[in-house]
Amino acid sequence: MVLSSLRRLLEKEHEVACAESWEQVRGLLAQGSRFDVILTDLMMPATSGLEGYRELVGSLPDQAERVVFMTGGVYVAGLEQELDATRRQIGRAHV
Repeated sequence: MVLSSLRRLLEKEHEVACAESWEQVRGLLAQGSRFDVILTDLMMPATSGLEGYRELVGSLPDQAERVVFMTGGVYVAGLEQELDATRRQIGRAHV
């Protein structure tokens, strides 16, 4: 539901590509797709958003710089320190 909501919201003014897993993201990037922004859920199936980001740092660092982490998941001990280590700006919203 979150993915389709984000798509509907963003595609009004932007070209949007959606993926339900990092495997799909890898496929898009392997086909040559490049993105201005990559929104990733920290709690994605199989490969987490943080693990996907780390892959990009090694393979496509210019795309890694475009990653924005988000999640509706619960707090996981140690995750905040791992995110701080990415040097990505962390926005926190509490609902």
